[in-house]
Amino acid sequence: MKLEKVVKADFGDWDKWETEEEYLDFVFDVCREYKRILKPNGSLVLFFSYQYAGWIGYELKKRGIFSLRVPIIFEKTNPLPQIRKNGFRSCYEM
Repeated sequence: MKLEKVVKADFGDWDKWETEEEYLDFVFDVCREYKRILKPNGSLVLFFSYQYAGWIGYELKKRGIFSLRVPIIFEKTNPLPQIRKNGFRSCYEM
């Protein structure tokens, strides 16, 4: 049996969190800072994995940070393969 080589996506220490809660606190802190520097009618585009997109939009509104207006779906016409090569490629981002 041939095992597939696993490729790690290590972007550095700035992209590592001990827990999911720590990561989400970081996301909401960054969004608060975006809100602080945006003009009153400014817009912000955030890209998240489809697993989180709806929930994060809900939490941003609940926490009084931003209101999700309309989701934007970015279609990838030539998506890169998955790093671990163990599933389908994502041809869109929300």
